[in-house]
Amino acid sequence: MVELENEVKQLLANDPNIDLIYCGGGSFLAIAPPDIAEEKKKDIEQLYLKRTKAATITVVLSPPLPYEDLSRGVPPHDPDSLDALHGEGVAGDLLFSHFEAVVEKRSDRKNFGEWVAFLSADLRSKKLAKKDAPFVPAFPIHRRCQSCGKRPASVQDEVTGEWLCQICWDKRERGRAAKRTVFVEEFAKWFENKYGILLPISPPQDFSDLIDARGKIAFLYADGNNIGGLLQMAETPSQYREISKALESALKDALFNALVVTFGEENLVNPRGGRLRFEIIALGGDDVTVVVPACYGWKLALELLRRFAEAENLQRLGKGRSITLSAGLVFADLKYPVHFTQKLSESLLREAKRLFREAEEESTLCHLWLRAPIAAEDAAVVMDSLYLRDGPGRRKLRLTARPFTLKQARKLTEFAEKLKLLPSHQRRVLAEGLEKGVHTSVNLALYQAQRLEKEKAQDLLDAFQGLGDLVSARPSTSDLLFWRQDNGEWRTALLDALELVELGGV
Repeated sequence: MVELENEVKQLLANDPNIDLIYCGGGSFLAIAPPDIAEEKKKDIEQLYLKRTKAATITVVLSPPLPYEDLSRGVPPHDPDSLDALHGEGVAGDLLFSHFEAVVEKRSDRKNFGEWVAFLSADLRSKKLAKKDAPFVPAFPIHRRCQSCGKRPASVQDEVTGEWLCQICWDKRERGRAAKRTVFVEEFAKWFENKYGILLPISPPQDFSDLIDARGKIAFLYADGNNIGGLLQMAETPSQYREISKALESALKDALFNALVVTFGEENLVNPRGGRLRFEIIALGGDDVTVVVPACYGWKLALELLRRFAEAENLQRLGKGRSITLSAGLVFADLKYPVHFTQKLSESLLREAKRLFREAEEESTLCHLWLRAPIAAEDAAVVMDSLYLRDGPGRRKLRLTARPFTLKQARKLTEFAEKLKLLPSHQRRVLAEGLEKGVHTSVNLALYQAQRLEKEKAQDLLDAFQGLGDLVSARPSTSDLLFWRQDNGEWRTALLDALELVELGGV
């Protein structure tokens, strides 16, 4: 897909009649004469299907309009006509979300960004209208592809022994034959410019090179929060281009710096086995996908979120409004198909973004450790099956406080560090005690604490109390150490911290 994106970029950038404003993260925006726009649209759509045999791209065009009208926004333009626009019910909500929710005066919404919003809405509509997949799905009599799980298998992979469909087999063979060094070369160049040291340009051959000592990987997918709203305020095409470049540069710097902090300079310069311990799958626009050994996943996620939020050029762009990321993070055994962990990370990202809308523009994170075989790709469904239990009376027990803001995730890390005071078998007893109910688990925790020296016992009790405050910091007479009542449920972050210790995240 990276190669395809570069081909699209070349196709558009090399045409003197086309003004390429942005291309990255699987999308592009360009201004073209009406007489060649339709032809370019067809060329790009055919390119994706021809190269992948499965992936398609949706391209939409605006109606033909004079260049100077690009900065005037979508008609109508005069203030009186804008103020006269009125609607009831859903129509009123749509008008409010388009105008009053973004700007004080409706006329301030009339800019190039409004055309981008118009095209984005048209794009979503076209995507939803698609009914046919560009491949034949597997029928009950077929052996299913062990990679995608959707198409009939026809080829056996000689390396792994898996049965694959022709599309997945072609993709895997191309992956093995390709150098896959695009992002590694970018990272190496950035590293040399910053530290004056040459890095080995040697990405992992396969995900098996990325497992930690427990045989697990971490799949991280991060995406910008409300970036569309920021871009839609661009007054001109050139301003849109500058905002896009600033976002891409900030994301790249945040990721590369986070990788250095996470792995350490020495492990990057002299990696174990001569290969770097990370794989950047996608990096562009305002989203990033990267795979690392599970023991590094948590630290990388927090460092990435922090550095992006603190990027100086984004502080200026935001004009007082925070520009942040949300992330979905999956810890899994190597046996899980990549497409499954990707889908699950996307769903976890949606849970994180749900919290972002309530968290006053903070960075947010939702993570999951696949400890048992799971078929569902919906994060809410999976977390309910793993962490929701019947409690006393009609109350449920929710053994997790996820998702977290970045501030909460940092506190969780601190408390997890304190839980390392306990031997592994005592931590396991604590985790099992949570399954037995509120009072039983509290008694077990107090018993474990009183067995320690006075100072260590107090540190542990402070951690227990702090884990409760991660659920709700508002004091209540119903509080029980690390348990809090929230929306009719008993909730705790203790298991979140215990899992973090077991994953090697602290």
